[in-house]
Amino acid sequence: MQQRSHLGVPTVLHWLGPVMLVLFLLLAQLAVPAAAAAQDDADEPSVPVVVQPAGETATLGTTVQINVGKDTFIASNQPNTNFGGLSNLDVGWYASFGAVRTLLKFGLDSIPSNARINGAQLFLYLDFSLPNNDNGMRLNYARATQSWSEGSATWNNAAGLGGSQSNLGTVGSNPGWASFDLTSQVQQWVNGQSNNGLIIIGDETQSLGRARIFRSRDYGGYTPYLLVNYECDTLAPATFMNTLPQYSPAVFTASWGGQDRAPSGCQPSGIRKRHVQYQINGGAWVDWKSTTETSSTFNNFAPNGAIVGFRTWADDNAGNVEPTPGGATTTTIIVSQAPPVTMAPLPTYTNAASFTVSWTPGSTPVGVGGYDLQYQANSGPWTDLLVNSKQTS
Repeated sequence: MQQRSHLGVPTVLHWLGPVMLVLFLLLAQLAVPAAAAAQDDADEPSVPVVVQPAGETATLGTTVQINVGKDTFIASNQPNTNFGGLSNLDVGWYASFGAVRTLLKFGLDSIPSNARINGAQLFLYLDFSLPNNDNGMRLNYARATQSWSEGSATWNNAAGLGGSQSNLGTVGSNPGWASFDLTSQVQQWVNGQSNNGLIIIGDETQSLGRARIFRSRDYGGYTPYLLVNYECDTLAPATFMNTLPQYSPAVFTASWGGQDRAPSGCQPSGIRKRHVQYQINGGAWVDWKSTTETSSTFNNFAPNGAIVGFRTWADDNAGNVEPTPGGATTTTIIVSQAPPVTMAPLPTYTNAASFTVSWTPGSTPVGVGGYDLQYQANSGPWTDLLVNSKQTS
């Protein structure tokens, strides 16, 4: 089978989703992907290229390039022939080969189980098309439901391995890199679905004779690959308000704590912001703090006697948000004024050797701790009669 080589400028790729900026930068660096994996039929994935974004882009997770672990194509008019080891991957209807379909398998062991897949793109290098200036061809993919071997897959034993077909995307006729979104499928594999690879299916109408010829990992330097951006930290932080005393002055310090969490084997991405709200006497919640700090001064926001409640939650750098508590997790009563005291009136004159003085406390949130009573004679200095006494007369 004769193949023609065309080295062209890679096509412009359009990215969607939260990894757009990171992946654009990666594509600029990956105009020519890594060399093909070892020429055998092993299921182990090639060692991925790991790119960990830094600084502000760290919230976009980890990006890995995973080269195809095995690839081949099958042909309906040569149903017992294996084409493993050739430099091409064919789809559509190609001359005497008839209907041709490509098989691909990527090992995903480098991605933690149940990681959140932000984006996954399949890259194939188009060598040439038939006809040469053909219109765009829609490609479908079917998930392989059983394992297959690059060295023995044929139309007879592999064409029926695919399940239901899904739209992969459209590929034009210009040589160069083409990309296809596989986010949903990769997410299913990472979540535990059996990974036996994919079967790529093009337009197999015999009378049209349309085909796309991609380069396989055996071509050298144009290995099919996946570019996957994932986040293994899928757990929200766990935070709490520190308990406040039963009573607090008008100005006091409230504090909170907690930490980020991640599944086993995954590094927590770290708390991004802690959010704190307060309410007064069970009323509406008021946004107070969105901060990286763990304490702040509550300064005269509530009147004397008010019950102030607090709650907190946090989000992390991976985008996980802790559920907002339904109610206050700690409360305190504001005591910002001394209790009022009313003295019972005394007569203007008295000739008694002794007499009783009495007083009555006013309303107070916390009750009276004690009374200090002083007297003066002829407007002289004040003298203590009682200090911190419970008496009221």
